[in-house]
Amino acid sequence: NWQPIPQTQNQQHLAARLAREAGAQGIARHAGVIRKLFLPEGQRRYAQGKDLSQAKFLIATGGALTRLDGRLNILRHLRDMNANGMMLYPAPGTLIVLTDSHYLLAALGVLSREYPQAALTLMQDSLKEETL
Repeated sequence: NWQPIPQTQNQQHLAARLAREAGAQGIARHAGVIRKLFLPEGQRRYAQGKDLSQAKFLIATGGALTRLDGRLNILRHLRDMNANGMMLYPAPGTLIVLTDSHYLLAALGVLSREYPQAALTLMQDSLKEETL
């Protein structure tokens, strides 16, 4: 009996947990990692996967990341996922977190094909920096 918008504290807690885990899985699937390889000459490290370490922004869109109570904790967790330094992902605290405050990004992709300047203007208006 799941509602699209969580109504109870338990539903909000579950929605927050799902959003946090989905975000973490997405980042883990897209950001590469530093692997250790043990050779006769000793241990070596090598990078495997996509290097996102120079990313500047984490953009939050969707109801759970823009409206849910506790969303700032979720965003902080996603921003700081590289605490052990073994991911090809920015160091904790370095990403700027932007929220799609008007929930427009999905529509703006389509709009940008015909009206790129209007889409850019709307995107700039919708994206708000979060203080975590």
